[in-house]
Amino acid sequence: MADFDSILRSTFDDMVRLGGATSSFPGLRNIGAVLEARLADDSDFSVFRCDYPIGNDDAATKEYVDDSISVEVPGGIDRQVQFNDSGAFGGSADLSLSAGGLLQLGGVTSSYPAIKRSAATLNFRLADDSAFCDITGNTLNAQSHVQSGSAVGQVRAGSSGYFYWTSGSKMYGGLANGNIALFDNAASDFGLLQLGGTSSSFPAIKRSTVNLQAKLADDSAFTDIDALDFNLSGGGSLGTHVGDSTIHFTVGSINHGLLDGTSLTHDDHPGYLWGLGRAGGQTLIGGTLTTQALTLQDNVVDANQVTWGNGLFDIGIINKLRSGHIAVNRASGATDTHNIIIEED
Repeated sequence: MADFDSILRSTFDDMVRLGGATSSFPGLRNIGAVLEARLADDSDFSVFRCDYPIGNDDAATKEYVDDSISVEVPGGIDRQVQFNDSGAFGGSADLSLSAGGLLQLGGVTSSYPAIKRSAATLNFRLADDSAFCDITGNTLNAQSHVQSGSAVGQVRAGSSGYFYWTSGSKMYGGLANGNIALFDNAASDFGLLQLGGTSSSFPAIKRSTVNLQAKLADDSAFTDIDALDFNLSGGGSLGTHVGDSTIHFTVGSINHGLLDGTSLTHDDHPGYLWGLGRAGGQTLIGGTLTTQALTLQDNVVDANQVTWGNGLFDIGIINKLRSGHIAVNRASGATDTHNIIIEED
């Protein structure tokens, strides 16, 4: 073996060759502040080998590094989110991440849901990102949200979306601002808007064709409305039409038993007989054609006589004797002297 000192002195300006000058021997070369392990002929790097490191400053060989590091194979398949599966990488077909930022749940087609971030909003989408998906849950709590400077809780539907109950009614607000429409499930009709409860102890508002009705909540009958006044579309109000004929009610809503005594004593229907007598007299006409007669009957049992008084007789009685015959008798106390003539046609 060559003298180390002589070799060191002879190669100081270039590199230190250990044992020889060919590629069969190692060498050390100083490159600035870096010490390189080179082959003695400077054709390539040489192997720098040491024992296993003990301290933090000890060098570690590739062999040691390769033996000390275990390489784990990713779990699942491409795009599946990795998780700790009993100390190893795990993946599941129920949880994948698309290149577009979708956290896909169960699959990647429109048959599966996904969660997506859009700016500061969380969107629930179909897994292929083609449309929004439904959300099913128990209770949705709307927390504080700042709108126009005030904190409010919001649950919002789209501009053409509904709030609806499965197989039940719908509420639609995609109309002019300030308008809300109430529908049945088919969005073609509406029944009752029940207020406070569903029994006859509570009121409701009902649509009947184009009419608005105040009903009991179980729809068993109409209910009362308490109000100071009602404004009429033609002008004025109910309060300004007391005593005139411009207020019209349906026949079924008129109950004569509820009218006061003075209302029933008004003789203001000239087409009807007034039993108390009418100034100027009254005419009772049986029909409008010559074949139509006037029938007067004293009672519903035997219909045998009619008693009357007029300018010719003080008191007269017409008695029915048998079919086709009548008798006209002067009542007791009659003082008239006029005759009664019955002629056969």
